[in-house]
Amino acid sequence: MPNTPNIPVHRWSQNTYSEDSFKLESWGKSKQDLETLHPHRHEYHEIMCFIDGVFVHDIDFRSYESRGREFHCVQANSVHMMVRDEMAEGVSLMFTSDFADPEALSVLPFGKENPIVSVNQEVFSELRQLLNLIVNEYNGKAPGYLHVLRSYFHAFLWKLSRYANEAHATSAGSTPELYRRFEELLPKAVDLRTVEAFADELHVTPKHLIEVIKQQTGRTPLQLIHEQMLTESKRMLYHTDQPIKEIAFSLGFTDSTNFTKWFKTKTGYTPVHYRTSQGK
Repeated sequence: MPNTPNIPVHRWSQNTYSEDSFKLESWGKSKQDLETLHPHRHEYHEIMCFIDGVFVHDIDFRSYESRGREFHCVQANSVHMMVRDEMAEGVSLMFTSDFADPEALSVLPFGKENPIVSVNQEVFSELRQLLNLIVNEYNGKAPGYLHVLRSYFHAFLWKLSRYANEAHATSAGSTPELYRRFEELLPKAVDLRTVEAFADELHVTPKHLIEVIKQQTGRTPLQLIHEQMLTESKRMLYHTDQPIKEIAFSLGFTDSTNFTKWFKTKTGYTPVHYRTSQGK
């Protein structure tokens, strides 16, 4: 991926199996690391482990809201940023390609449309135990720690990839035709905007559409429509110099004030702040 103007690229000094092949950052119940509030990308992979609290995580201009028990796979060179509640807890595992087992990585959703692995409480407790071992080994840095840490990390990756694979298989085997058609139609969210308009296009009732989408995703069609609209609004803010008023109108808002309120609720930024934070 070529360099993107105005997006800082985080690099490490070397890309070999060494202390610079793996880094870890914990976010505890304290003030936010402001760097995560700005869009950035890096040349290494990252698994963001959301433990507890409320997060809004943008990956390649798409927003994902989390309330814990989730693992977000950020591929190298993806543009992302995170806004979190000050009481939210999590851990970032950052690593170069050579540090991880490529077979395990191939199962995880790096660079996929949905880069998230969500698990239940029982599975999360298992993964949390491995995560704690990784954190303690990394912080302790006892002799030979890198070898021990890599073993724990591979165990964590394989456990996580197992549940990611199971979730994908279950979803692929039970996804109804209506949901697939809805997904194909989502890029038109800016034009259709409402559940009723989507239902008309799909020749079903709004009630039936809501039931099917909620069963498949745990979210409503309107939430997914708004997520797509948010992605489009970010693209317009970043890639164009259109006035905020014009962007608001193109997204179906009657005025820029309503658009600004909606955008800030979703991202923690006003449209102007989001644009200027990227050097636009």
